[in-house]
This record gives sequence, C-alpha cells and structure tokens, in this order.
Amino acid sequence: MANIARTTFKVKTGFGEDYYVSWGEFHQDALRLAKHLAERYPGKFKRMVVVTRGGMGLGLILARELDIRIVETIGMSAYQDFKAERAATVTKEASSTFLGEDSEDVLVVEDLVDTGITIEELRKLMPKAVFVAIYAKPQGLKQLDFYVQDVPQATWIHQPWDLEPARRTPLVGSDS
Repeated sequence: MANIARTTFKVKTGFGEDYYVSWGEFHQDALRLAKHLAERYPGKFKRMVVVTRGGMGLGLILARELDIRIVETIGMSAYQDFKAERAATVTKEASSTFLGEDSEDVLVVEDLVDTGITIEELRKLMPKAVFVAIYAKPQGLKQLDFYVQDVPQATWIHQPWDLEPARRTPLVGSDS
C-alpha cells in the first residue's frame, strides 16, 4: 500500500501508561478534526461508516459538523482482555452499498488506531474512503489519512464514556 498522507494537529506531552480523556477534550479534538476535514474536502462526504463502539462518539460529532446524514456502523473487535490486540474480527458487517470501489464519498471513523490492524482490514473493504481518528499510535499511523493526536504505543487511552465522575478531595485542607 502506498504511503498515506496524514496530518498531526497537535502533539500532547506527558502521556503516561494511562491517559484519561475528558468529555471537553474529546469534543474539542473532534471539532478540530471536523474543521480540518471541512476545509480540506468541502462537501465530499455524503456517507459515514463508524467503527463500533469507539468511533460512535466521534461519528456523532463529525456527522453533525459535516452534515453527513447517511451513517452506517461496522463492528470490529481487535482487543482481548482490554490490553492485547489480536487479529481484527468483523462482529457486524456494514451495508454493501458502503463497500468497494463506490466508497469515494465515505468517511470512516474510529476513536483511535493502535497497531492499525482494524483499519488495515477496513481499507480492504472500502479502498477509496478517507480514514480518520482522534488518537494514533506509531504502529498504526500509516493506516490513517488524518488524526489529531500522537500517542505513545504503550499508552492506554481511557475514553470519557469509560469513566465515572468521582468526588475529588481538595489539594489543600479538608472538604469537611
């Protein structure tokens, strides 16, 4: 496969083994990606394929911002025991009208790319689509067309929908 053009909008520093994403941060990064796509491809995307489940939050924002009214999902599973990525498996197929050579107006959305095996499999199904994510790890970068943030390979991203709000103690003194 030929090299794919990709754009990094910003690079975070201070990633540890775990990185917790807030709703506000996720929304701002999604808007940044939407703005870039709207400027780079005005009116191009008529259809969207969202990779469940991670891509659904980003897909919602991109569909709204880019006025994409035809949205399909494809279920892919590449994680086992939350940490080890294995071969990508299709758990829910997308409609055949989104697949193949007729995928030029399709935007494929995922929240993050780790090793790239999921996107690699999806590219076989939709070779002319544009593939985007917010987070990209080094091993998967070549599979994306655009992404927002570089993430070290060993970092585990905790998305806001995976977290519960919790009471926090003050930095100084007590909260009683």
